[in-house]
Amino acid sequence: MAGWNELVRKTRLALADEAELRTKAGLLLSPAEIRFNDVMEDFIAEMHAAQYLRSLGHADIHFLSENDAIRTDLQSRGGECVYVTEAKNLREPRALTKIAFSRWNMRKAAEPGSYEFMASLVAMDDPLGDLTIEQANAVDAIIDDLPRWKRPSEQQRQLPGGRRISIRVNDGPSHIVRYGGGPFRVDGDNGIVAQGQRNLMLKLLEHTRKALSQLYADPVPDAYRRLLYVRWKPPEEFCVTPDGVEQVRTNAREGFRSLIKPYFPHFAIAILHTGEDPEHAAPVRWE
Repeated sequence: MAGWNELVRKTRLALADEAELRTKAGLLLSPAEIRFNDVMEDFIAEMHAAQYLRSLGHADIHFLSENDAIRTDLQSRGGECVYVTEAKNLREPRALTKIAFSRWNMRKAAEPGSYEFMASLVAMDDPLGDLTIEQANAVDAIIDDLPRWKRPSEQQRQLPGGRRISIRVNDGPSHIVRYGGGPFRVDGDNGIVAQGQRNLMLKLLEHTRKALSQLYADPVPDAYRRLLYVRWKPPEEFCVTPDGVEQVRTNAREGFRSLIKPYFPHFAIAILHTGEDPEHAAPVRWE
């Protein structure tokens, strides 16, 4: 609660009219919204974007409404320039390890006596990549089936689409672990950093089509500067290489800018990870 109160306080300070925060919350966080958690994450990204603009020295920071001709999330002024900003939240990937661990914890809580053994994720294809719904359901089914496996034993299962996972079960403490040098290498074409860069680029391309169409819509004057503010949650595997987060982010940001630079003038992109204070993040630069 303290963290939420601080987020609200800083956002109010950033906005030219703090009443806009209540109005924005009322529009987004409807009790009938079936994707409440996703909408909340998007709202947090917009609040962080407002704080980031303030850290750049911008003034007249406003949340724009659906009644405005310009349909971006925010508008601000920095010096003699007007800026429009779209905020995007790159959600945590539906990674194989996340699905497996979540299912284990849920089933263990529901049936503690059935999960009194150790399970080890020995190897898997593409541990950082998103699972499809069908693949996630298949992982759930495998975790549900583990109590019936002979112990000790190791089995390889194939998920829909051909992705494979190998799991070992042993008598021992009741928990699930992962290990193996191959799938969790830091360096190399299939290491954590390389895979993280590919996955971040794919997510940027997937989630920013609408953002760019709004930033460059006809009502936005040509002279305005555009900012794409991205709030990114790195995959949990990056705990083994904290420096990799900065490497992945820098390479993805520069690669993305180079890709769209010839077609989108006056553009900048800021990628902040979820553990980063937007008020202390590095400033972006416009062309």
